[in-house]
Amino acid sequence: MISMNLDRTHHVEDINASMKGQEVILGGWVEDLRKMGKMTFLTLRDVTGIIQIILTDDVMKSIEDITRQSVVRVTGKIQDTKARDFECEIKADGIDVLTKAVHPLPIDPIGRLESHIDNS
Repeated sequence: MISMNLDRTHHVEDINASMKGQEVILGGWVEDLRKMGKMTFLTLRDVTGIIQIILTDDVMKSIEDITRQSVVRVTGKIQDTKARDFECEIKADGIDVLTKAVHPLPIDPIGRLESHIDNS
């Protein structure tokens, strides 16, 4: 189901490790998605930056068919992270897909794959 509610409490740039345990609502684009056993690591991007989201259990099951660059709203708590690229991460309590991106996209927005679009 597609929702249109993007009420958020913070932008990514506002989140830091001193806020550990605080409940937040973020909105943005799915930059990357990595399934690792019982957890999924989702990288969320908004206009201010990127942050790692941890999905487990029912939250993970609710987005099984999500695609990169889909727009989502994430509710969760700030926690410490072991990832070297992030100061902290969000453990998701819920995630709503606001708009699902067409997959595959005609180009890779993060530059991992070469596009074959004719520029002439």
